[in-house]
Amino acid sequence: MKRLAAVLALTLAASLLAGAYGVLHDQATFTISPEYFTAFKYHQFRLADSPLPDRVKVGVIGFLATWWMGAFIAPILALAGGFFRDAATLWRETLRTILLVLAITLAFGVFAGGYGWVRTRAFDPADYAGWYFPENLRRPARFAWVGWIHNFGYLGGFIGAAFGVVRQVARGYRSRGALAG
Repeated sequence: MKRLAAVLALTLAASLLAGAYGVLHDQATFTISPEYFTAFKYHQFRLADSPLPDRVKVGVIGFLATWWMGAFIAPILALAGGFFRDAATLWRETLRTILLVLAITLAFGVFAGGYGWVRTRAFDPADYAGWYFPENLRRPARFAWVGWIHNFGYLGGFIGAAFGVVRQVARGYRSRGALAG
């Protein structure tokens, strides 16, 4: 029962951390390209006609777009850490792994920011044939730049989760002495 409570608490904590990350992430990317939100995300999240201020809408979008990653990843990480001896160790190690996943996700976002900036300096719409661009964008290069950041962010989350699973299994085995030599 303690393990189940730990998994549920970890899922809630990871969801809130992922949502908070999304809020901060989208505040930063809104600064780069407000049009990415006003011409695309506001419509996607049905907030185009909302009377909320832009930054609040962006925060809502950031939270809604990311909280589920925490809810998805935390139980997987907890299951991968099933070899931990007790619920307290499961909680501590899984929370550390969740923070590692967040750090990897952030690293991918920072990398994508630089990569997207370089890719969009000499912007050619032909290079983005498969991408969605709303009509009448004033700054399509900045829209594409934020697109790079957002796409790499999700990739970073999934790669971080894969690293997290490996870490959890290794730490779990080690805590049981299975890898002791």
